[in-house]
Amino acid sequence: MTIARRRHDALKRVSRAAGAVAALAMGVSLITAPQTAFADSDPGVANLLNACSWADYCQFHPQSYWTYTGPVHQVSQSLYNCTNAASTQSVNWAETTGSSNSVGVNISATYKFSEVFEASIQATYNHTWQTSNTFGETDAVTITPGRVGWIERGTAKQQATGWYEIHFGNRYYGHYIWYIHNYTESGPNANTPRGYVNTQSRPMSSSERRAHCHR
Repeated sequence: MTIARRRHDALKRVSRAAGAVAALAMGVSLITAPQTAFADSDPGVANLLNACSWADYCQFHPQSYWTYTGPVHQVSQSLYNCTNAASTQSVNWAETTGSSNSVGVNISATYKFSEVFEASIQATYNHTWQTSNTFGETDAVTITPGRVGWIERGTAKQQATGWYEIHFGNRYYGHYIWYIHNYTESGPNANTPRGYVNTQSRPMSSSERRAHCHR
């Protein structure tokens, strides 16, 4: 992830539509804007994203989007079968999945830069974006004698990359326009929230037998 400033300091105020037109007229490509900011005038990514809430213009430009399944992990309690016959037990489980980004900034649906990101993904790819999602259900687990069983899940997730463009009416750290390049965010896939869910089991260890079967 990089941030970049606009080199044309003479540009004093750029509106939502006029900003892009003026940049193109001057032969400047917004996508190929400078890839680094000068150290003595760098507001930092966190400040720029927070400034999205009061800047004249803040927009996220998506470049790629894809869905995937996260690593498989245990989501339920462990169930032990200490009998001599197969046992079917019901187990309730729930899991909350949040979002993360490549810049290490906290994400919340109440933040303006998150709202801008979500709206842009929805408009460009027709996929709902959520910063947090809780999903759970009740599943039956059949466990053969001497084994421990549980529910495992691979969370349905989505990820997008792109860049932010932020305009200011007055100079912010010396410049009217700033960019945040190579921004990546991942979060729960609200379109298919269940993901991969499966039952799993293994033999109990000796210590587990002593702890749970009183032997």
